[in-house]
Amino acid sequence: MTATKPILLLCVVMPVLTTVGPVLAAEVIPVIEWEGRLDYAALGYLEKRLTEAAEGGAPILVWRLDSFGGELDAARRIADLLRASPVPVVIWVGPGEAVLGDEALPVGLAAAGLFGSGSARFGLGRPLTLDGGGRLTGLEPSWRSRLDRLGLFAAEEAERSGYNRDWAALLARGWASLSARDLETFNLGGGAADNLNELLQLLDGRRLNHPGETAFATTTWRTKTIPTDVLWDVLSFIVNPNVAFALFLFAMFAFAFTATNPGGYFTPVMGVAFLLVSLLAFNYLPLGWPGLVLVVVSMVLFTLEALLGTKGVLAILSLGALFAGGLTFYRPDTVQVSVVVLVLSLAVTGVFFLFAVGGGLLTKLTARSIGSGELIGESGFAATRFGKRRRGWVSLKSGLWPATALAPLERGRRVRVLGIEGGRLLVEPQPEESSSPEA
Repeated sequence: MTATKPILLLCVVMPVLTTVGPVLAAEVIPVIEWEGRLDYAALGYLEKRLTEAAEGGAPILVWRLDSFGGELDAARRIADLLRASPVPVVIWVGPGEAVLGDEALPVGLAAAGLFGSGSARFGLGRPLTLDGGGRLTGLEPSWRSRLDRLGLFAAEEAERSGYNRDWAALLARGWASLSARDLETFNLGGGAADNLNELLQLLDGRRLNHPGETAFATTTWRTKTIPTDVLWDVLSFIVNPNVAFALFLFAMFAFAFTATNPGGYFTPVMGVAFLLVSLLAFNYLPLGWPGLVLVVVSMVLFTLEALLGTKGVLAILSLGALFAGGLTFYRPDTVQVSVVVLVLSLAVTGVFFLFAVGGGLLTKLTARSIGSGELIGESGFAATRFGKRRRGWVSLKSGLWPATALAPLERGRRVRVLGIEGGRLLVEPQPEESSSPEA
């Protein structure tokens, strides 16, 4: 009887261990989220999360995606990243009425698996207008070219994943729309799952489009959602080709203004802040160095125009450099500064030159009409602070004049003109008037 006790105990414990064992060994599947445009910020976000998943030993990564499109070059790079990832990425379009359309659709086809909620839509389903011969009408050439590139991109990704390339091209062009339940019918994905638990049930034993081990027993798995940091929300705004270009241009404006209007700390600090934010955006964008150099050269030419007064010669060259820099600011065949933003940049730069940086040139023209001899000996006030470089502006004869002081001056200090040197007034501080004591 004593010898049979261990055997009886083993018979009781073994079923419990076989039941508890899979629960203890359950995998925790990271779930990441992205809503909105697939741009270079989304690319950086995915790279970071894939690295974390690989280092954490996750068997798969679930990406909850809701996107109507984005940047074509960024989408291509995201698709390549999904295929090269050591961790299979399953895209789930949900919850509710989430959408996967335009540039985002080929990204879904490049994933190891594509699923969606019952109400999710794949493809935007744009209305079509056909002529008598069955050809599309009413499309601008640029729009038609974009749709053709989207269709080719989707067809290529579908073929690489073994999906129906014709239907993939239709969905990416937005000429059709399918539900998640239609994906399997048209050989485009895995099917419908209204929540993450249902998704794990669909994945159980299913073969994924990924090299290596692609079938998993997922019934005991559980998911852990990784919330999107606020940083990525900010990056999704500044990592925009037009926004990043404008931020860099504002930084150049601030530095040009500081060079021609020395004194004070606010403008250079703002310039550094704009520059740092734009450099952060450039870390994710396909920056074209020739364009960046041309924009810097443009601001240098404007500054020299204000300081030297070449009657607009350097200003015209500066506008040309800015225009060429805007066209080549990013690498070819990726993204570009929009024509509207570029034209506005030229207009704003011209206005900025006339009213801020170019004040020295306007002052010189005024000086010719007044006569330099009449200015010598006149008194005025320091309109700005004269710092270590002793340069700033003085208020004299109802106008602002660029000036060089013999010593640092605080704003509001009374000054007297000694002469004109290099297109700037040479001033000295006048003694402060002291009030006589009352008798």
